[in-house]
Amino acid sequence: MSKNNARSKYAHYELGIYKGVSFKLVVPSKLNVDKYPNYYIQYDGSKKYYVGIKDMYREYQSYSEHSKTLELLIELFLPIINEIILPSLKEPVSIDKGLTMMSLVSSAVNKYFKEQERLAAIGELVDITDYRDRNKKLNDYFVNHLGDKLKLTDLNKDVWMEFRFYLLSNYRIKSNSTVNQYIVYVKSFYNWLQDDQELNIVNHAMKLKRLDTSKQKVKYDFIPHELVNEYLDTLKRDERWLRLNIISLLVYENAKRPVQAYRLQAKDIDLDNRVLYLTAKSRNKGKEATFISKELAELIKKVFDNTISIGQMIEPDDYLLGGRNRFKKGGKEISQGDIRDTQIVKFRKLFPKFKDILIYSLKHTTITTVAQRDLGLAQRMANHSNQSTTEIYNRGKRSSQAIPREKLKEFNS
Repeated sequence: MSKNNARSKYAHYELGIYKGVSFKLVVPSKLNVDKYPNYYIQYDGSKKYYVGIKDMYREYQSYSEHSKTLELLIELFLPIINEIILPSLKEPVSIDKGLTMMSLVSSAVNKYFKEQERLAAIGELVDITDYRDRNKKLNDYFVNHLGDKLKLTDLNKDVWMEFRFYLLSNYRIKSNSTVNQYIVYVKSFYNWLQDDQELNIVNHAMKLKRLDTSKQKVKYDFIPHELVNEYLDTLKRDERWLRLNIISLLVYENAKRPVQAYRLQAKDIDLDNRVLYLTAKSRNKGKEATFISKELAELIKKVFDNTISIGQMIEPDDYLLGGRNRFKKGGKEISQGDIRDTQIVKFRKLFPKFKDILIYSLKHTTITTVAQRDLGLAQRMANHSNQSTTEIYNRGKRSSQAIPREKLKEFNS
């Protein structure tokens, strides 16, 4: 995003020219130390508009760094621009004429991606953590492979059948279940076209049958239990890795997803009975009661103790995983990126022996191990709706029981 004069006390952002009128946002730069700095939109030469600009810009600053773009800035301030444009204008300007059935598919895909970025920045995007990868592969397919010539009106079932073949042929995607997940994303793209863009378009992806996953090879690496226990013991020796320890132990002993640990709030924790009420993968499916081991309960209690020791009140909506091993005030849970940067990357640098241990692989190691003895138990632990999903890993209803890590090794003996 460009701005004028990096050494100035004020940053200037060009918001565009509408009906011949130029608009510019003027806000304090990092060099500004004024007690009461100005925030305004400058337009039509030297005219200035101040009302609401400061609050709007602070809202923009609250977005995550990767979401801060000039396009987003324009989108946020466009309503204000519409209000202060010359009275002679008969209708408000718009930077987006919307999609039509004659729009390029690539344009629609990227507009959908921008909407997901916006929702992710304000914490409203759930259950899709890999939308950037989905967007990249769709662009590769429609732009690089098909030459960026298909329009929405050209879409049909055959286009998406070829897309599945393209995924399997051009990427390191070896499992049908992964391809099925991409098609789920495509279906959500169609839903957005129909509901948000109000286009009369058939959801062609719904016509595709799911690829068979019952005979595919093991999808995730199995980690030897001896190595996992050494990894967990190393984490436990130093409290600075407390958050990573909690996540890893919950995933390993209970076969849960890391994101379920990120979403844990004080109201979801019953340490007296050693029960966590975990949010399901889809938030609208309620919570699942999960009994945890004594070891994990003790780790979680440390977070309570750390928070109380500094005089901080713990509210029901506060998140378990916050900075400095204390509760995070309610609002938005810690992100996967925060855990990666503050815990995982630093830990791997100090202990390269464990650099290949992926947290998600801990879950699949447990599913593999338990399934050898009791496929039904493995299914319940992983909260799979169908046993065939558990069988994908070939390693063997709202409540699951922890298996302490010292006992997991016994399943292999």
